[in-house]
Amino acid sequence: MKLFHAAAATAAFAPSLLDDTSRKGKAALAKQIASIIDEEGPVLIERLIRIVLARAGLTRLTASRRNHLLALVPRDLVRQARNGDLVAWPKPLASTQFRGYRVPGDPRGIAEIPYHELRNALVDLLRRSGDGLPSDEALHAVATTFGIATPTAVDRDRLAGVLAGAQAEGQLS
Repeated sequence: MKLFHAAAATAAFAPSLLDDTSRKGKAALAKQIASIIDEEGPVLIERLIRIVLARAGLTRLTASRRNHLLALVPRDLVRQARNGDLVAWPKPLASTQFRGYRVPGDPRGIAEIPYHELRNALVDLLRRSGDGLPSDEALHAVATTFGIATPTAVDRDRLAGVLAGAQAEGQLS
């Protein structure tokens, strides 16, 4: 397990770049996207888009800007997880071989953590517990691993989906 360090989300360029459809504008945004994937990957696509937006000093995302940014994410770096998460992976990592997870160095919520990391933490926790844990306790322990003391109902639902996915993948046998 490693520490998670968030990609910088402070203003780094003018908001007008988000609407620039020129070759130069697209290249500049693609460079921002690539740097976030390299710094933080694996990263959920929605988190990636929010970080790009934050680098423009904005918090509100329009549908057209979202679509523009999504089109600039290299498709060969995106994989869909068992639970439907779209995750961007840095080139040296492969989603099929990734067995790690990153604990908080910087905070992030359960909704911002890719399926693979949640699954891997769950599998690790259950293997270390020996006899196993009841699912509610296991899900709470996973949330705690990621710095969430009191998971919300939405967090618990996401974690229950991860548990189901891990079982379907044969990770818990």
